[in-house]
Amino acid sequence: MANVLTSNPSGATERRRVVVAADDDARQPYLALRTQAAERVWEVLEADCFDRARFVLQMDHCDALLLDAGLFRPDDDAWPWLLSQHPLPALFVSDFRPNVVLAALRQGFNQWLPRDVAVSEPRVLSESLYQVALLGEAHRRARVTGEALQEARRQVSRLVSLLWEAMPGAGGARWFTQRHMMERLAQEVSRCERHGGALSVVLGEVSSPARPRLTPEESHELASWLAERMSLSRRRSDIIGQYGPHGFMMLLPGSSSVGAIACCKRIRSLLLGADAPAPPPVPQLQVYFGVAAYSPTSATVKSLLSRAEERLDQARTGDGEPVVA
Repeated sequence: MANVLTSNPSGATERRRVVVAADDDARQPYLALRTQAAERVWEVLEADCFDRARFVLQMDHCDALLLDAGLFRPDDDAWPWLLSQHPLPALFVSDFRPNVVLAALRQGFNQWLPRDVAVSEPRVLSESLYQVALLGEAHRRARVTGEALQEARRQVSRLVSLLWEAMPGAGGARWFTQRHMMERLAQEVSRCERHGGALSVVLGEVSSPARPRLTPEESHELASWLAERMSLSRRRSDIIGQYGPHGFMMLLPGSSSVGAIACCKRIRSLLLGADAPAPPPVPQLQVYFGVAAYSPTSATVKSLLSRAEERLDQARTGDGEPVVA
């Protein structure tokens, strides 16, 4: 092995390593890379067999591999395996035998150079290796960029999860504020206007005939209990928060009125079912729901809320049906 350093015309010093894999008879002409005064200078690492090349690649960082056809067998997958274990650009040198050249290119070699040119024109050989090395650098940059992109996606996913947990809300279960709910409703309506799709708005109210007026402490305790219970049955895309002193709002992206009704009945069972845990000290809870689905005739925040409030009133004053859509 020899170390040769010269300067290219721009004045910058370059040093690249190439593994020359060839048998003893064929290897000598390639060693001109050590001393020829080309623009790029190479440090040559010699290998006279597959095992030696594998050892060199394990021990040293290399920029390119030059393989002479004397060590290549078209039906042998040793060299493709080596290139997969140590990804680096590879130049294949041989006489013009189409079947051999095609086999080498199919097995992962990046470029072919005729042996007579490689032996008689060291500058051409050097330039071919340089171009192959540039290809390897491009592949490495692409791989690093891809890894960085995957890491960025993981970080974004993590930040989204953290943001979800840090959204504005009150109570341990993140009961979103009414202001935040109104902002999200406007966003969801805009999304439906641009891209279409379904959206249902649900207004709910919890009351107790035995206690029509609750203290602020009781209201806060009831809201926290509702938030914790309702969070057990919602989808991740569903948004639930405050609406009024004793009410709540649910935004159900992608849900029609039928799906929203089923969601309300499921939540009602979760809140008032026989297996539901005891609510805060507010006896005889009653839960009502009013549902409004996005449609061309109800395509604004105001119209959706008006329809949902009307249907919530119907549920409260109707014939016992707790969900009206």
